[in-house]
Amino acid sequence: MPAVLADQSDLSLKWLLPKPTTGKEEIKIINRSNKDILLEGWQIDDIDGGSKPIALSGVIKAGGSLVIEPSAPMFNNAGDRLRLIKDGIVQEEIEYDQADVGMYWYKDEVDRWCWLDSQKLEDGPLCPAASPTPTAIPTPIPTAYIYPYAACLDLKIIKIYPSPQKGQQEMVMIYNPHQFEVDLSGYQIDDEPGHGRPIDLVGSIKANGVKEVILAKSILNNSGDQARLLCLSRVIDGLVYDRVDKGYLLVRDKTDKLCMLPYPFWRTDYQDIDCSVKNDLALLSYKQSPPVKPKSRSQPKSRGQVLASSVALLPKPQPFKVYNRPQGEPIKKATGLNTWLNLNLATVLIWRLVRQVLKQ
Repeated sequence: MPAVLADQSDLSLKWLLPKPTTGKEEIKIINRSNKDILLEGWQIDDIDGGSKPIALSGVIKAGGSLVIEPSAPMFNNAGDRLRLIKDGIVQEEIEYDQADVGMYWYKDEVDRWCWLDSQKLEDGPLCPAASPTPTAIPTPIPTAYIYPYAACLDLKIIKIYPSPQKGQQEMVMIYNPHQFEVDLSGYQIDDEPGHGRPIDLVGSIKANGVKEVILAKSILNNSGDQARLLCLSRVIDGLVYDRVDKGYLLVRDKTDKLCMLPYPFWRTDYQDIDCSVKNDLALLSYKQSPPVKPKSRSQPKSRGQVLASSVALLPKPQPFKVYNRPQGEPIKKATGLNTWLNLNLATVLIWRLVRQVLKQ
């Protein structure tokens, strides 16, 4: 089955050399149209999340071609993909399995792919009918556009696993509320500011999908911390918690309520979680700054809060002094023993005064 092109009159992939005998890998693209094509905005890339895309430049004349040699190895010999991209949208995508040394993955005149050696590499030959063909890739629709990281779109942290059991790792789950795929280049996961280097994110999140991030290093404190989502050093979203029990998740549901749930809920669909059933945490609006109040020893700790997008760091409660008598409270009159002593003292003073008068 031929690879699908968004526009058959535009650029097209012609062949790929993923495992050269000597020298560098090669990619050939051709201009099928009857006009020159400016290459601004065009890229060559392998599988999503693999090597860094190669930006194309210059002009391909009408009916002409361009051979590209990546400066560093880009393709896997055991199988990979080759994608032709325009302004973030995949225009053509092909896939191969096992690459042999010096063999070209070649597209013939009827858009059928097969392996050819360099001596048979010329315009016109048809691939054998029995040759395996790659899986067709549907033409992307405009809503599948992958926005560049510079946009720093709003994403949400919906689950964190800061206190994993033995043999597990800390994890963070991110939700994409948009109707398009979002590239995670430029996004990072971090804990409380100043506690270490943020962890860079890779790949992308599908429209209305989630991304499971397994942290390569432990950054979340079990007794209380922050899990923040950054983009270009700006806070996009976050969760603040005092403590999370071992083997439990801090979860935010679709109404921004928070609750603590056991680890098996990690795989539960975001839309199916309702924290109002287990309402044991502070309920705060996503856009509302959480109030800061001193915590009394007699009151249980609030285990989680939603970090507003405008708040980079929540201030910690300041210690307060305890006085013997609250200011402004009147002094109480003496009673009991104090009253009896005061009366005796008054009696002695009056008797001394009487004796002094009688002597005169």
